[in-house]
Amino acid sequence: MSEVQIKGTRHGLVIYLPTTGDFDELKDILCQKMESAKGFFQGARFILRREKASLPIHQQQELELLLTGYGLVPAPAPDVAPPCRPSRPKSPPTGDRTHILWKGLRSGQEVRNDLGHLVIMGDIHSGALVEAGGHVLVLGDCAGTVRAGIHGNRQAKVVSLDFRGAVVSIAGIHLLTSEPGSGPEPGPHQAALRDGKIVFSPVPAGKAAE
Repeated sequence: MSEVQIKGTRHGLVIYLPTTGDFDELKDILCQKMESAKGFFQGARFILRREKASLPIHQQQELELLLTGYGLVPAPAPDVAPPCRPSRPKSPPTGDRTHILWKGLRSGQEVRNDLGHLVIMGDIHSGALVEAGGHVLVLGDCAGTVRAGIHGNRQAKVVSLDFRGAVVSIAGIHLLTSEPGSGPEPGPHQAALRDGKIVFSPVPAGKAAE
């Protein structure tokens, strides 16, 4: 993978991303750069730029969340076209209350159920996106972006066998679990809203979102 470049302008920082390579590797490179300059970029405004090919919007948002954890501030980029959303490889039929996807999701793949719940029978890899109007149950490890209650359902929950650097969103409230003190301990947990914040609680064997 090519090196991530950070350049200062009078409007803030421009972070140039490589056009090829693994998304996890890209996150690791960004983390290494931020750790090596910890505190130096505190409060700086930034935009992400990728030549030739845009990031899927949920991947860009995941990187922005990661950078805000180091004190950077996302800035609008009117001269940059908004990232294109990839075509969805699989979507539930209209009217399904609960949709089951009998496999995991790789980076760049998306699945959505506007009207109800989603059950994912496998891992959600970093760079993948899951969206549901209700609950999301992941019978595997979750390292991607999961959005439950996408139409404002604050009772929606996200359950996974393990949250490994996932971006969790409930009713528009986001949390990056890789940030220190944000994610749960290893093992099955349920994410829910409490007092306007996403909190995690262990899931006893045999239990799911209730």
